[in-house]
Amino acid sequence: CAVCHTLQAAGSEGQVGPVLDELKPDAARVLRAVRSGLGVMPSYAERLSERDLRALAQFVAHASGGAPLTADR
Repeated sequence: CAVCHTLQAAGSEGQVGPVLDELKPDAARVLRAVRSGLGVMPSYAERLSERDLRALAQFVAHASGGAPLTADR
């Protein structure tokens, strides 16, 4: 993620993708992006377990100020 994205909590300063600290994506949005890919961003569904995908989404949302996943998402 750090190659493309900036996220202060992760110490990343990527220059390609959006600055996640500014975007403040909710966890559901992050989860959709890492599962399916988005634009030039590849899918990570075959590289990460569902548990890891959800943990990553929760971390990014929490660190950037976005909403967490709920039980129905």
